[in-house]
Amino acid sequence: MSIRAVVIGAFHFGAGASTAKLFGILRDVYIARVFGLGEQVDAYLLAQTMAMLPLSVIFLSLQPILTTAIARRAQTGEISVPRDLAKTIGMGFIALALAALAIWFALPRFLVTLAGHSNVALIDGTRVAYSWIVAGAFCSAVSTLGYAVLHSRGKMLSSGLLPGLVPAVMVVLLAIMLPGTSAGNLGCALFLGYVVEMGVVTLAVVRLGGVRVVPTETRGAGAKLSRQVYPMMLGMLMTGACPLIEQSFAVGLGAGAVSALGFASRVPAALGGLASSALSAAFLPVVANQLGAGHVAAARRTFRLTAATTFLLATIVALLLWTWSDLIVGLLFLGGKFRPEDSERVSLLQGILGFGIPGVMVAAIAGRVLVALSIRLMHVLVPLVTVGAIFGLNSVLVPLFSVEGIALSNVVAAGLAAAITVIGAEIYLRRVSPASVNVATLS
Repeated sequence: MSIRAVVIGAFHFGAGASTAKLFGILRDVYIARVFGLGEQVDAYLLAQTMAMLPLSVIFLSLQPILTTAIARRAQTGEISVPRDLAKTIGMGFIALALAALAIWFALPRFLVTLAGHSNVALIDGTRVAYSWIVAGAFCSAVSTLGYAVLHSRGKMLSSGLLPGLVPAVMVVLLAIMLPGTSAGNLGCALFLGYVVEMGVVTLAVVRLGGVRVVPTETRGAGAKLSRQVYPMMLGMLMTGACPLIEQSFAVGLGAGAVSALGFASRVPAALGGLASSALSAAFLPVVANQLGAGHVAAARRTFRLTAATTFLLATIVALLLWTWSDLIVGLLFLGGKFRPEDSERVSLLQGILGFGIPGVMVAAIAGRVLVALSIRLMHVLVPLVTVGAIFGLNSVLVPLFSVEGIALSNVVAAGLAAAITVIGAEIYLRRVSPASVNVATLS
């Protein structure tokens, strides 16, 4: 029954998310053909990475915690948030504002350091795009918390579908209201997309009923759950720095390298992100309920079967993507300012990055086990190893293979992170006994 619940939830989430990913790919097709590979797209991607880094550190860490906290109180029939977690969310918005200001002032010098010289067009384009995108980050933060509520209540279809509003709105605005080919127009369109998403997600949460803040839990699994927020944030900071490290190496390879890497990652990210998000969103409430009820053996079986099936299917997808990479890039991006030589470059990068999909998907499943068990150490250890691997491998492989070295580093680091996460989840699941889980949950 538990496996069935994961599959059904993942199917509903995936059905909606597949539509959202389709809109995202259509947006990327439009941008590729209208903008091509160049400094303006480089500037937009750099601005997006830096604006979204604090968001991912803070709110993508809070999302699974909030989902688990609400799911554990599902029997009460209300949306209950512990007071300490509610305070942490408030502090998260303050931290997001402070980080945005710090990055804004540091941006010019940072870009000069990356490029090795002062590139006025790149700096100005990045700053203009950043100012729009960072405003959108606050809207996205609200949406991220809203999705946590929807996940906890099993609203997988709507939570998978609604992110598609962002790329859909972007394409319409870029085609009708913002026809120029500047990084600022891309940033403005992204901001307005996040505004629309926030409005619809907020309405969906309101329709579920009001959110009530309840007293802080001082003992048991609830207290442990709240205490793992900050280790998760530290881990997300290191994980979120990985794309920035990759882009830092790409900037030094000349104009177009950042955008080539960005377009090459779109399909692998869409496939891996769609499947891992769907499975992990459906998997977390199920395994959290099993552990909360003391069904440890069932939780182990659910994890192992889900992880093994995920790895097998993801490997098949990676092989197919490598085989059809030329065809996919040609169909999606070739045309307009996106030239045949650009297609060859992106196709090779896309084929390599596809082999990172199995690692990403398996790590997402194993990571949710650690969240359900309130394990804090692994939230820091895995990202620390990943960042070290990304930096070290890029330092060695980029001088040898140019931008292809960045793709190879990404795949190896993803596999290493998945292996560590799975081993950690297995170790901690073996240490859990039904009696200890019951005591922790009922304390």
